[in-house]
Amino acid sequence: MHKQPTVLVAYATAAGATKSVAEFVGTALRVRGCEVDVAAVTDRPDPARYDAVVVGSAVHDRALLPAATRFAADHRDRWPRIPVWLFSVGIGPSLRGPLGRALPGRCHRGSRPSATSSAPWTTTRSPAWPTARRHLRRPG
Repeated sequence: MHKQPTVLVAYATAAGATKSVAEFVGTALRVRGCEVDVAAVTDRPDPARYDAVVVGSAVHDRALLPAATRFAADHRDRWPRIPVWLFSVGIGPSLRGPLGRALPGRCHRGSRPSATSSAPWTTTRSPAWPTARRHLRRPG
């Protein structure tokens, strides 16, 4: 029997928009057969319990929220061992800011899929997270 992959979608939000995107990502992963938990980083979810992690944050003043940066730093020893994806709700230059300095490396950016889309991702390299696979950018 094939085990369903487990995925944590952790997010930091200021006004609720990032939570909505995290729930959207969680739904998209469930449709594809994953077992998904969506949790605020302030709830201190443990990434070690999952096969993969998606982390999202709102962007304020060209920076990811401090809670997201703390979450990334608190678990930096786990990131090389599990796939990590990153999304931000706001402007892209924040990825060169505090998170990029805290966890130097690279991240991939891609277009936002629909929850039921099976289209492949297009990616480009960008500085940020050492093991991040793709970066989802929400327009607006």
